[in-house]
Amino acid sequence: MESKKSKGKRLIVFAILGIVVTLFFGAIAGGLAQGAASTQTHAIVLGQDSAVNYAWGQNATSKEYSALPIATASASNGTYMTTITNTYYAKIINSTGVVTGYKYDTVNILSTNLTLGLMNTYAVDKVAFATTGLSGNVTAVLGDGTSYSNFEPVSAYTVTKANKTLQNLTFAVSPAMITGNQSSDMMLELEFSNYSITTYTVNPSVTGIHSTLFGYTTAEDIGYVTATGLLVVSVFFVIPFHDVSFSNAYGRMNQVAGKVRKKPSRNGSKSKGRK
Repeated sequence: MESKKSKGKRLIVFAILGIVVTLFFGAIAGGLAQGAASTQTHAIVLGQDSAVNYAWGQNATSKEYSALPIATASASNGTYMTTITNTYYAKIINSTGVVTGYKYDTVNILSTNLTLGLMNTYAVDKVAFATTGLSGNVTAVLGDGTSYSNFEPVSAYTVTKANKTLQNLTFAVSPAMITGNQSSDMMLELEFSNYSITTYTVNPSVTGIHSTLFGYTTAEDIGYVTATGLLVVSVFFVIPFHDVSFSNAYGRMNQVAGKVRKKPSRNGSKSKGRK
């Protein structure tokens, strides 16, 4: 029979273990996934999937989106460069009624064929967009979705470059960032600080592993199975309706071991001879 003191200690220890596992369930799995992927060689992968295949511009007045003309061509390292033609939403007219310029959309959303599922499978840890034709302050937002209407941002930052030489809008990718709908596509939102952006190019490249045997998804599954096992063990040992006496079990093991040591060998006894 387990003592009340032993049972109390058992309940506390395994209750704490269960709480810790529950709170850090996702972190344990995500950490294992990232750690496993970091041990493998990363290179540029999924070039065709990461190419821009749709683009939309937002009218600054009506806030509505419309499709933008794009042209995509093969680039270096298996990647693809896309030229996006921005559209204008208003004319700039001087005091005499002459059109002197145009106000172009200040928000563009670009979509690719690269799904979150593929990013997990290939353990993508970095996404970079090499660009030309942009100037001024540009806010780059990495996200996912299927169109401009359900775009979900996951990471963002603002950069300042002059002379239209913006290069390498780079995002570090962690497993936690790509746990959403695995059929959603990787997308990029660009917010321009001025309305003079007309035509620009974007060349996406993603870095991941060539072997898909141990990507984020596989490692996360192992982490979830491990955490689930710990949780099941914790639940079993916090049930107060049964006794688990570790000290008694340890004592019984010692008794068994002692009996084994004292057991005489088959040839250990001598027979008595006749006098």
